[in-house]
Amino acid sequence: MAETENPFLIGKVVTGEKFADREKETRFLLREIRNGQNVILISPRRYGKTSLARHALEKGTTPHAYVDCSLASDENTLIELLLNACIPLQPLEKIVGELKKRLRDVEITIEVSPAKIRVRHAGKEGL
Repeated sequence: MAETENPFLIGKVVTGEKFADREKETRFLLREIRNGQNVILISPRRYGKTSLARHALEKGTTPHAYVDCSLASDENTLIELLLNACIPLQPLEKIVGELKKRLRDVEITIEVSPAKIRVRHAGKEGL
């Protein structure tokens, strides 16, 4: 008896034709995104949370950025990853203004180089 090949990719973000039919979940996410709602996707590892989120964002019209937070080993690196992902979406002045509004108790120094933003911060624990 011939062995059937598993049609699902495991361990990678899936896009295009390889993305499984999750239209109901995609519609739900698109509606929540349009309504400005925060959404948390919860399931065991390797169930396609990242693929579903990226699929919905790519199908929608809302400007977005993808950041792999597992690459951040500390708060500064996380802030740098987020800022660098947002640069193509907003003028830097607007990003800095939003940071100052939201992180009033934190002093942030931003060094801009042609390629990326570096961040140093000092202030209250727990950004």
